[in-house]
Amino acid sequence: MKKIITLLTILSFICIGCTPLNNTPISKVEDLLNKYQVLDESVINELNYLIDNNYSDTQKEEYKKLIKEQYKELTYEIKDDYINGDNATVTVEIKVKDYYKAIDNIDKTYNYTSNNDEYINKIIDALKNVKDKVTYTIDFTLTKKNKEWIVDNLDTNTIYKLEGIAPY
Repeated sequence: MKKIITLLTILSFICIGCTPLNNTPISKVEDLLNKYQVLDESVINELNYLIDNNYSDTQKEEYKKLIKEQYKELTYEIKDDYINGDNATVTVEIKVKDYYKAIDNIDKTYNYTSNNDEYINKIIDALKNVKDKVTYTIDFTLTKKNKEWIVDNLDTNTIYKLEGIAPY
């Protein structure tokens, strides 16, 4: 009987101990970033929604391919986390290709309009040649709902950082 109680106690500690590991602010942010790295369906659906409607179908596919590559090569390091009741912030440094610099260089040297195919093609060509990386710091905010940590919706600037197109 004593062995059974000891075994049940050990099993309960294992079960209780494992559950919180999957439900911490850090683990939720890691899960989110891993979805980007493995091109999870939810990330691809978001990407399809975000692509500019001024792009032709071919341009959309080329741009999507570049951003998918960006996501797969994304690296990150958790820097800090802060929990205050049902709210949390996880600070992460990510490293991605510096697409912003390439776009900025095109913007400085090319006169364009928002519907200009030539301009969009120049941007896509420039992005294909980017090798330099940039490091961004992102503060992910989370909210605890029904004992589950949920990453809050990402703002535009955060998405731009994940894509490497945010200003420094």
